[in-house]
Amino acid sequence: MIKFVILFAIFAAVALPVFSLVPGRVTKFLGILFAASLLPWLISSQATSAQQGTTAQRSPAEAARRDAWRAGMARTATPKKGCFKATYPNTDWQETPCTTPPPNPQGPRRGLSSPQVIGNGNDVSAQAPSGFISQSIGSFDTVTGVTSETGTTWSAGCTSPVSGVPNIFSLQLNTNFFTNSSGNVPACSGAAVPAACQGWEQFIYSNTPAFVSTYIQYWLLNFNNPCPAGWNTFAGSCFRNSTNAASVPVQPISNLGNLVLTGTVSGGGDSVSLFDGTTLHAATGDNLVNLAANWQIAEFNVFGDTCGPPSQATFNSGSTVIPRTRITYGGTAAPTCVSTGFTGETNNLNFGPIAPTASLPGPAIIFEESSAGGSSACAATTPVGQFEADLAITKTAPGTVVAGTTLTYTINVNNLGPNNATNVVVTDPLPAGTTFKMSSISCSGSPVTCNLGTLANGLSMSFTITANVPSSFVTPTITNTASVTANETDPNPANNTSSASTLVTQSADLRLVKTCGPTPFAQTDHPAFCDIQVTNLGVSDAQNVVLNDAIVSGVKFTVTAVSGAACAPATPIGPTTSTTLACNLGTLTAGAVQTTHVVFTTKTAGTINDTAKVTSTTPDPNSGNNSATGSVNFHSRGLRP
Repeated sequence: MIKFVILFAIFAAVALPVFSLVPGRVTKFLGILFAASLLPWLISSQATSAQQGTTAQRSPAEAARRDAWRAGMARTATPKKGCFKATYPNTDWQETPCTTPPPNPQGPRRGLSSPQVIGNGNDVSAQAPSGFISQSIGSFDTVTGVTSETGTTWSAGCTSPVSGVPNIFSLQLNTNFFTNSSGNVPACSGAAVPAACQGWEQFIYSNTPAFVSTYIQYWLLNFNNPCPAGWNTFAGSCFRNSTNAASVPVQPISNLGNLVLTGTVSGGGDSVSLFDGTTLHAATGDNLVNLAANWQIAEFNVFGDTCGPPSQATFNSGSTVIPRTRITYGGTAAPTCVSTGFTGETNNLNFGPIAPTASLPGPAIIFEESSAGGSSACAATTPVGQFEADLAITKTAPGTVVAGTTLTYTINVNNLGPNNATNVVVTDPLPAGTTFKMSSISCSGSPVTCNLGTLANGLSMSFTITANVPSSFVTPTITNTASVTANETDPNPANNTSSASTLVTQSADLRLVKTCGPTPFAQTDHPAFCDIQVTNLGVSDAQNVVLNDAIVSGVKFTVTAVSGAACAPATPIGPTTSTTLACNLGTLTAGAVQTTHVVFTTKTAGTINDTAKVTSTTPDPNSGNNSATGSVNFHSRGLRP
């Protein structure tokens, strides 16, 4: 090994230049510096650093719920260009500050890889049978035996490598190289030979802590002229990063199985997102190389992070990873497996030993790579087509519901064919303010997620979801939308969602009870009282509750105090023979009790009568218990009735 290192260093010093990444120009450094920078990597690549934890993927049911949520968010456009995130199970994009992506190139293949190393041209890619790819999704079906991974960090200009660093890797969705043969890459117009210039685009997640982010890197290969403004020069080519890069928390290799990288293109601009199993991080880019009119092949894998070979993701012995590369191209046939790759970064795994069993979703290729290896690229790959199943969902609900009761939705999912639908999932984000109570089949989570399993062609399934509508609910209308997804492609997505609206009414039964004393009589010049108890028997909260208490007598009296409510007029009131207290009780929640204590006295023997009535702007189904009357008999000192 030492002899190999020395020979390689001598060869590098003589033959290999290194390029600094300065916008618009190239600076060659002595090859000896490059050789010196390789020595730590060559030595340290023989070992791995132990890391805590093992790869843990979620249960199939939970993974299905989260993937359905991720797919739904992918169909929901961000409000504008920039960086956004959404955290499961919420369905709103939140704008976040963009960050700075790594300054170094991920770099195109340079033809140096050993057949025993994946990357730098030795990879498998999914080729669209026809048309162009508009979206590709890279994920991992399984990750087993992975307990550690190390990589190399680099300073700007791909200098000062530090190898053997735990959790240094990248995920990459790489497009094919596409030649500007007919002017289909307008940015190549300034190349030395425009017809020889090639466009290339990478959707990237970088896990180097100083720059951890998801972003897009654009390339003009074989430019061989000063690069356009804002582009960096690299070995006769030009590259630049997307203006927007979404910040992502550093991911341990133990979470590899939960990571999903998505690249999407359109004529207006491209976008990238990274789902870490809980939060979806998204950044929008530009259409700098006209990828929408050129993307035909997609490569996805886990690699070293930036600076091409020798940048490698080194896994522990016993590691097995099964990536899945999905493509959307307008058809359902399985992609063609192409034994090629485009990026220069690598990992230390090899293909096989066996090809995975075919499974949806597709169109996709699924392939196995492991430390054991033992198979050639496409021999370890399973192309998967995508069957079609037209799922139609309908949701119905009662026309009205009373706040403080429950609302039951009936959902029907019908498979209109032509194939069976597998992994059918209904997602129902209940209206804000309501809460899940129960369902007639197994449903859980927020949003409420129901796994229907397989729904055969021509069959349907109906079930109910019941939600609690709180007593405080005052929004006049509840609108609820449910959606359905499956592994199969749906030729008619317009019927995959259904909404139902319900008018919300209120009903609050207010009961008033009055107790006056002392009994059987009170002495003159001594205090007496009436307690007025208002109870909201429900089911809704009572809004704008007002208590009116009319006190009358044939003798003059004085109201000396009122407590328990804000009443007018202020005390003391009198001497007078009549007065009415108006007490504002505000909102009385369902089940609440409010007691108002009124104290009065008189100097003259006689009877004081107190009649109270309660009202509310909330409809009351039983007005017969809204009022009550009480009285207190006053006698002079020493007299008895």
